[in-house]
Amino acid sequence: MAVVMVPTGWHKGSKGDWKATVGTPVDFSKYSELTPDQLRWLNYAFPSGKACIWATSKYSDWPQPGDIVWFHQDNYVIALAEVRAAFENPKLAQTLWREIESWQKGLPADPSGWRYIFAFEDPEITMIPKSVIGPLVGHKATDRWQGTRRLDEDQTNKLLSRLVRTILP
Repeated sequence: MAVVMVPTGWHKGSKGDWKATVGTPVDFSKYSELTPDQLRWLNYAFPSGKACIWATSKYSDWPQPGDIVWFHQDNYVIALAEVRAAFENPKLAQTLWREIESWQKGLPADPSGWRYIFAFEDPEITMIPKSVIGPLVGHKATDRWQGTRRLDEDQTNKLLSRLVRTILP
């Protein structure tokens, strides 16, 4: 298990994608792009037939089942979720996320580049400043880290031991 920092994007297209596949859980039975194995896995992990879905283009930092994803935007972690399923599927990515804004440096040229998909239940909404997280994982408070980043075991343990989620009645 690792903490994986994942961006949500701040431009209009990303915000729309977030609303369509995280803000509104996806009825995955409607997607013929899923392989039979992927559909079986999703049905097992999400008996309701719906899941929140997001993706990364970075294989090396791809969130896997059991990982805790910390979604970030601007200077905050805005949501947390535990990954229950992960699979590679460029055709599904192309269907879910139709548009890439050409000015975005370092991102895939088209939505199929977001091929490393992961699924989770409704994320827990948070508002944790990156300036608090940075020093806990060995960075300066002023670092503006971007992109997907899998934290190593030591960083994950430091972060989870220092930042505790509280559920209020």
